Amino acid sequence: MFLSLPQYEFQVTPALGEPGSRIWRVVELQLHAPWFLLTVAHPDPDGNSLGMSYTLFIASEFDLVKALEWIENDCVRGLVAMIPALASPTGQWSSRQITEVGLVGEPTP
Repeated sequence: MFLSLPQYEFQVTPALGEPGSRIWRVVELQLHAPWFLLTVAHPDPDGNSLGMSYTLFIASEFDLVKALEWIENDCVRGLVAMIPALASPTGQWSSRQITEVGLVGEPTP
């Protein structure tokens, strides 16, 4: 769903990311379907500061549910659904804040 090219890779020191992780300055959205922005608090393990947060771009409802399974509820700072133009009343991409996520039935991967 998200695509990037080598010329958009941002070079960072290994201390700023997990081993094998890569950072991109530009990503392309190839599929015009709803996707999600999930912001999660990452508290300071020493308790000396407010800590950091990180935001995940999630391509499907199934992946969203899987991500929420390993995140503590009080660490979720925000969840936004990105709605494609064809499903939006404005004819443009729009966003909608999500306050509750439920699972109905068994998801299919």
